[in-house]
Amino acid sequence: MLQRKDLLELTRRFTIDRCHLDRVAGAYFDRENEIDGTFNVHMQDLSPHEKNVNLSHFKDVLFGPTNETVVEMPCPGSYAESDKEAMEVARFMEGLRSTGLKNDGLLDILYDLVAQAFPKGVPFTIVLGHGLFDVPRKPSDGEEQWEPDAMYDYLIGAACPLLTDYAPDPP
Repeated sequence: MLQRKDLLELTRRFTIDRCHLDRVAGAYFDRENEIDGTFNVHMQDLSPHEKNVNLSHFKDVLFGPTNETVVEMPCPGSYAESDKEAMEVARFMEGLRSTGLKNDGLLDILYDLVAQAFPKGVPFTIVLGHGLFDVPRKPSDGEEQWEPDAMYDYLIGAACPLLTDYAPDPP
């Protein structure tokens, strides 16, 4: 289960100076849930304004109700054999995470699934981010440690209604 303190630690890092996301991908959908355009870029290739927009969407998601709008997806091996659909979704998301959002084929499948799941009538966008988050080691002797205690490779996503063609509202 996600802990609020862990989410707050992530939000502190969603600034341009502390950003640890390496890739951002997503798609724009029209009123009929047809894909209107996609993007898949390295975070360094974005302008400061584009970085801030994406980081603010991810922050907004993390400030949502924990374990309601913010959910953790367990790894594929943690599901019961009877829950095959959940295992397939977890494997699919694991594939997206392990490729660092660099596999456009997997992203296209995700966009199709999202289009089927969302109600029609309101144009929207989905934005995904991939990042590496290291937890610094806390030594007992007060000395500085150079190696992290743990590394987390993760995905974060947001669904946002569109104000105009490509200007998203908060998630």
